[in-house]
Amino acid sequence: MADSKISDLTALGTTPANDDVLAIVDTDASQTKKVSYTNLGVPANTTHRSSDGKNHSDVVLNNTHRSSDGSDHTFIDQDVTSGSAPTFTADNLSDGGSNAIITTTQETNFEAAYTHSTGDGSDHADVATNTSDITSLKEHTLYLPPINGGGFAITTGMKGYWVAPFACTITGVGILTDQSSTTTVDLWKTTYANYDAGATHPVDGDSITAAAPIGTSAGVKNLDTTLTGWTTAVAEGDIIAINIDANDNATYVYLFFQVTRT
Repeated sequence: MADSKISDLTALGTTPANDDVLAIVDTDASQTKKVSYTNLGVPANTTHRSSDGKNHSDVVLNNTHRSSDGSDHTFIDQDVTSGSAPTFTADNLSDGGSNAIITTTQETNFEAAYTHSTGDGSDHADVATNTSDITSLKEHTLYLPPINGGGFAITTGMKGYWVAPFACTITGVGILTDQSSTTTVDLWKTTYANYDAGATHPVDGDSITAAAPIGTSAGVKNLDTTLTGWTTAVAEGDIIAINIDANDNATYVYLFFQVTRT
C-alpha cells in the first residue's frame, strides 16, 4: 500500500472486524506500530452500544421493569398500581405468616376490639363491671325536710316543700318517726313554673302516690320499694309538697327518697 495520509484514506463504513488493525504510536519506542481491533477491548462495548440490552441480563431487567406496572416482577407477582386489586397470602405479607403485615394475635385482638366497639359492653367482663359501677354512682338517697311537731303529735295538712336537685327516678321511699305511730304521708309534685304556693299547685290532685301513700302502721319505720301506681319520674327543679294525711303519735317524721339519677 502506497504511503498516504490517514485523512486521505477511505472510511471503513462498517463495524470493524476483530482482526482489523489500526495505526498506533508507541511513545516508548518512538515508532508507529499496528494494533488489532480486538486488542483495543472494543468488541464487548460495541456489542452493548448497539444492543437493545437483551443480551445483557442486568440491562434486560432494567429495561423491562423501567416501563412495567410491576405485574411481571416475580418479587411482586401482581399488579400493585393504584386502582388495582392485589391479593395477599401468608407468603406475600398477610394473614398471620411470619412475614405478615399483622400477626394472627394482632388480627384476633383487632376483631375483638371491633366486636366491642359495636356492642353494649355486656360481652366484656371489664366493661360490664365498669357499667355496673357507673350505675351505682348514679344511685342516691335524698332526704326531705324533717317535719317537727314541736313536742306534740304532728297535725294533718301540708308541712313543707322539697326541690329536686337533679332529674331522677324514684326507686324507693322511706319514713322514720320518733315513736311508734300510725302515720300516712302524701306527696304532691308540681313544676317550678306551675308552683303558686298551693293556690292551684301543688295540691292533692298533684299527688304522685296514687292509692299507696307512704306511712307506718303502729311502727317507727317503713321502706316502700314497690311504689305501686306511683309517678316516679322527677325533673330537675320539680317541687314536691309534703302533706300529712294522718298521724296519731309521731312528733318528728323524716322522709327520704332512694333515686337513680337520669
